[in-house]
Parts: sequence; C-alpha cells; structure tokens
Amino acid sequence: MAYEFTSRKRRDLMREGRYEVYLKSCGEVESRNGDKGIEFEFVVRPDIEQPYQNKHKSKTFWFDQDSGGLKQKDAEKIADWAVALGIPEGEQADTDELIGCSCVMAIKHFTNDKGDTFDYISYLKGSEADPYIRMSDSRYEEVGDDDGDLPF
Repeated sequence: MAYEFTSRKRRDLMREGRYEVYLKSCGEVESRNGDKGIEFEFVVRPDIEQPYQNKHKSKTFWFDQDSGGLKQKDAEKIADWAVALGIPEGEQADTDELIGCSCVMAIKHFTNDKGDTFDYISYLKGSEADPYIRMSDSRYEEVGDDDGDLPF
C-alpha cells in the first residue's frame, strides 16, 4: 500500500486571503539562542463563519543584536498593526492594551529558492465586524450601579 507524505510545513499553510482575527497575546519573547523580540499571536475568530476558525498565526519582530532596538521598518510595521487593532494614529500604547483587539489579517504565500512554500501575514487592517468579546479579568462585568431592586 502506498502512502502520500506531506511535510508539516505544507499541511499547515493557510489559503491566501483575508481573515477576521483577534490578538491573543503580544509581548517580549526570547529565543533559545538568547535573541529577544516582540511576538504577536493572532487567532482566527471562532464567532465569524470563515475557514480556519481558532487557528493561531504568529509573527515575531526580532531586536537588532547590535543596537538592541527594533529595525525602523519593523517599528513602523508594529505601529501600523497597532492602528489596525484600534489604537488611534500617533497615540502610544503598551502591547498589553492590544490583547483581545480584532482586525483583518491578510495571508499571502512565499516560495523560497529551495521550493519550500510558507504563508505570512501580508498586512493587517481594521475590522468592520463587531469587536470580539472576551471575559474580563474579574470574569464578571459591572452592569450598573443601581441595585435598589435586587432581591438580596
């Protein structure tokens, strides 16, 4: 019996297109080699009918080893991503403030000189869908301050 073997890289490719996503996590990371960077982890929104619901897609921007900072093009891309996630243009925000925000993620394919094909995040843009709802840290949202009619 013959089997077709497909590499994991090929199986995990997302189709080119646009997907509604939310940012699951964002913050500094360190590689096994000690390189530091900022990683964005997106999840394809499960509340919108689309392919790849709940699939995770991440991108890490690595700090320059010589300067210790981000390259100019990476810093600009992160700023563009923050705007796509809802931070007003020119306003500063911590990476924590981006978590849970929604946007549209465009996926494209790239084939290297060895013939390996990879998908990558081509761009992010603001979402026109309702915001993705997440649980608050306290797991309860305040509904109002009028408790005069409560039976207890």
